[in-house]
Amino acid sequence: PTPKDWAEVMAHIGHQGTCYSSAYGAVPHLLELARIQSKLDDPWFYANLGNIAEPAETIEPAPQDLKTEFEAAMAEAATRALDAVVRQGRSVQDFVYLLESAAALYHRRGPGIRLSGLIENNLETYCPSCDSYLCPRVEENRIDVIAEDERCRPLSAPSQVLARTIPDITWDPRNQPEDDFSWLCAICLRAGQSKALTWISYLYGKARCPTCNATFELMSQIENEAAME
Repeated sequence: PTPKDWAEVMAHIGHQGTCYSSAYGAVPHLLELARIQSKLDDPWFYANLGNIAEPAETIEPAPQDLKTEFEAAMAEAATRALDAVVRQGRSVQDFVYLLESAAALYHRRGPGIRLSGLIENNLETYCPSCDSYLCPRVEENRIDVIAEDERCRPLSAPSQVLARTIPDITWDPRNQPEDDFSWLCAICLRAGQSKALTWISYLYGKARCPTCNATFELMSQIENEAAME
């Protein structure tokens, strides 16, 4: 298929956070086709598979006659996504999208559906204490939190997030860290992605609500809000 054909096929098996039942039969064949067409290094291919692995909406499980082959294909895709993401030399944009995809394929749901917000700058959450709507703004080397109204008009000055300490860790695919933060940091360090690593240290850092001064872990609150949607 041409790039346009690939996009159309992927839209038929998963679109905007929804995984369609056709994915269960299609994914094994698409993985084989991607291998033939040398697409196994393409961040957008894994992004679509990540949406299938961790869709925004709950879906019916794979039928028994397709389950084994589908799960084997998704497990292979997860391994290949990791192989791709640790390679050096990618743009920070491609790296973040691929890292999100790998996280989704390994069922690390929080980073698997929210990391792209670092590139798209569309993260959002609410203060767990006063319920103010908060918009994290991703800057060059930090993340700020701003209170906004329902029309996205600022209600406060920016409040800079306190970064979480980056662990001294080495990536080992055979012994991957259990917690998401260490897993993400180890991959960033292995891939030489210093900007993404800095963003992640703030994303998992301590935020202060500019309305009531309550402090909370930013990513944990983002994940909590996502779980309630």
